[in-house]
Amino acid sequence: MSSDTLLSIGEVVKTCKVSHKTLRYYDQLGLLKPALVNQNNNYRFYKKSQITRLTTIKQLQELGLSLEDISTFYHQNTPENIFDSLNHLLVTQETSIKNEIALLSEKLRKIQTIKSHFAEITENLSGNETEALILKELPSRTIIYKEYNGIYPASVFRDTYKTILDHLQEQGMDFSNICSPPLAFRTNSQNSQPVNLKIGYAIKSPLGFEDFQILTLPAGHYACVLHKGNYDSLQKLVFNELFSDPFINTVTNQITALEIYYISEATTDISDLFLTEIQIFANNV
Repeated sequence: MSSDTLLSIGEVVKTCKVSHKTLRYYDQLGLLKPALVNQNNNYRFYKKSQITRLTTIKQLQELGLSLEDISTFYHQNTPENIFDSLNHLLVTQETSIKNEIALLSEKLRKIQTIKSHFAEITENLSGNETEALILKELPSRTIIYKEYNGIYPASVFRDTYKTILDHLQEQGMDFSNICSPPLAFRTNSQNSQPVNLKIGYAIKSPLGFEDFQILTLPAGHYACVLHKGNYDSLQKLVFNELFSDPFINTVTNQITALEIYYISEATTDISDLFLTEIQIFANNV
């Protein structure tokens, strides 16, 4: 078979593993026109030498180059323009791929951070029975937060957490700096219903959070209760039981509860599955 032997479109499709539609589109773009089109039945035929161009087009596509860019490259009319055009396309694509790798690496690191974070939570909660008051020895923690006073709507929590996360994204900060689920401090003096809320996250480093309030929880023993249920039942537990507990009230007339929302509306629509740990500490915040 000579090099001028014509191949039917079906033979090209089978040999190069492309579709009829793809070959017709290449024709429309001027990338790969048939060597012959039968005027009676519109059958398309290609030279064997065109297989090389088809293979090159596919390779350039696999590198992420668009067909429009490839078409521009193929329409250069001098050797200098051919080299310059191809080099420009490759350099541009190289930069794009490097940026994509950086983004994917960041996503991978976030995934690994979240996995590690939830592994720590699972280990921390292992063996804890819900609604049972236990004493835990906990390390020192740094908290960033926004403060709210008064009778609050539920949206104050959502809005505050969104403000913090938006701040991290806008400042290009490392999300792995957050080392806790969403949390809030609730202070109640002598069982009065208006509350003081400090809503935020535990963090590894306060750098970059100058627009937020920061506090450090000391290491020590905390009275802890793991609560399973919706937020209404959580409020009843905190206000009606913990804040009125005679033993706890003998320690101080102002009680501060740290609520850590392990499972919340962020992870399930079933409010009865919400899991919250309440940590009561004697020293005031």
